[in-house]
Order: sequence, then C-alpha cells, then structure tokens
Amino acid sequence: VLERGTGAVVRRAGFSREAAGKTGTSNDTRDAWFVAFTPNLVAGVWVGFDDNSPTGLTGAQAAAPIWAEFMKCTEPLLEPLTFITPPGVTVADVDLNSGGLAVPGCPRSRFRSSASSGPAVTGAGSRCGQLWITADSGSR
Repeated sequence: VLERGTGAVVRRAGFSREAAGKTGTSNDTRDAWFVAFTPNLVAGVWVGFDDNSPTGLTGAQAAAPIWAEFMKCTEPLLEPLTFITPPGVTVADVDLNSGGLAVPGCPRSRFRSSASSGPAVTGAGSRCGQLWITADSGSR
C-alpha cells in the first residue's frame, strides 16, 4: 500500500517488500512519524525534539525514510512473506477517477481496495468516472 501518496517515499528509498503504513505530521511540524507493517514485522519511527520545538519536517520527509532504512536492514533476518487475504474479503481494482470498480480500459485503475462487509458484487460497470454496481441486496 506504499505505491502512492506520502508513503511512496519508502519505495523510492529502496524498500520493495510488501508493506502498508501511514505517515503523520503534527501541527506546526513539531512531530513527524511513520508507522508501518509487513506480514511479519511492525515498526514505527517518531522524529521530534524533547523541547517540543518544530522540526520543520513531515512524516514523509523525516520518519518514513528512516523506517525504510531500518526495514532494509531486517531483510536478511526475515523471510519475505505476502499478506494473506482473510476469508470473506474481496479485493478489486478501483477506478482512481470515480472511486468505483474499474473495468478494462480505465486508464487509472492501479489502486486495489478491500472490503470485508457488505453484499457480494454480482455485476459492475464503470465508464471511468461513473459507477454502477449490481449486488445481492439490489442496485444503486
């Protein structure tokens, strides 16, 4: 889940294993953090000063690169694993323009989304900006 957004800095820093994470920055850039996990390790990095003065840095600028360097150091010690999709969770391509299900031909459908509740999707369509879903509970 670090393929785009502020967490993508982890990929640019050279960490390529499966991972998901969240950057954070406090008001006035006093604190910057990145908390993330792989299938077999969770780690967080906080950057800040003891006197609460601003660092002037965001989580993506300060903490995420440190996390990536740490995780690269763990690679020889940890088996590369993939996330296991639990039963009942559906994974689908999402049209980045509409936020709906992607169909062939949508130029921006690289993001993948999961949902663990709701009706099973029995049919879907998209015009890469418009969405319609036919599910067990009806249509919208």
